[in-house]
Amino acid sequence: MSSGYIVIDPRERPRVPWANGHGVTRECARDPAGAWRLSVADLDSDAPFSVLPGLDRLFILLAGELTLTVNGRRRSLVAGEVTRFRGEDAVTVSTRRPAQAANLMVTRDRAAVTYRRADVDRRLGAPRGGGELLVLLTPARARDGEMLPAGSALVPGPQSADDGPRLPLAGPVRLVRFRVHRTGASAVAAPQGAAAGSTPDP
Repeated sequence: MSSGYIVIDPRERPRVPWANGHGVTRECARDPAGAWRLSVADLDSDAPFSVLPGLDRLFILLAGELTLTVNGRRRSLVAGEVTRFRGEDAVTVSTRRPAQAANLMVTRDRAAVTYRRADVDRRLGAPRGGGELLVLLTPARARDGEMLPAGSALVPGPQSADDGPRLPLAGPVRLVRFRVHRTGASAVAAPQGAAAGSTPDP
């Protein structure tokens, strides 16, 4: 076996309320050591985001258009855009129609994250350690023929040697490639459910 990617479809994850009760989210993956977690949120109406001290947040708009107000400053976003803010910030979302976004939450005293957007085909290269994860910005067809929605996550996992360094997808896709940088080793896990004691988001 060699290192490859496991696909996580957010439609298969349970819906849980935000910490402040103003929306719902689906947790897709989390670091077992608590350095980060990734979720996909439905944004159906104007709402305040939860205050989550100690976290740095990357917000990836997957569908729709909306405006975030962060500490009084407005930021208009369209699908495919990424923005950062702190968990302590006062953030509200305004949307004219339902939207969806991915949220990567990073524990500030344990890790930092960098990212880049890319258009790639199936040959991406093997994951460079457990701190890498990918989020689809556009729908894509898996190699088994299933259509995966935007927001699907790809996390490192076992892959048969004859697969080579390929994505488990049938064609090109636009995505965001995240690298989590931290001190000490930590694996990536695709949970079977939200961990006990975890804090929902946004």
